[in-house]
Amino acid sequence: MGEAVTPGAGSTAAMSPAARVVGEQLLAEAAYRELARILDGGGFDYLLLKGPHLGATVYDDPSQRTYCDLDVLVRARQFKEALDALVAGGFRNQGVSA
Repeated sequence: MGEAVTPGAGSTAAMSPAARVVGEQLLAEAAYRELARILDGGGFDYLLLKGPHLGATVYDDPSQRTYCDLDVLVRARQFKEALDALVAGGFRNQGVSA
C-alpha cells in the first residue's frame, strides 16, 4: 500500500556509512516511540512490521540496510482514524487515502 506517514526527521545523507546507519536507527526508533505513543493513546491495534532490528538480524553488514520509513500494520476498521491521529501528531501523509 506504500508509506502512509513519515516523521519530519533530519537527513543522514552526508554522514559516513556507519554514522548514517546509527543515525537512521536512532531516527527510526524515535519515530517508532512517537508513533506508539499516538497509537497507544488512541487505543489502536497495530503491529510494527520491520525496522532497525532487521538490519542487525538479517544483513551481514547492517550498513546495507537503510531506513526512511516504518511499516506498521493497522486494523482496516481503524485505518482512517489511525492515519488521522498520526497526521495530527506530526507525521506526514504521503498520498495515502483512507
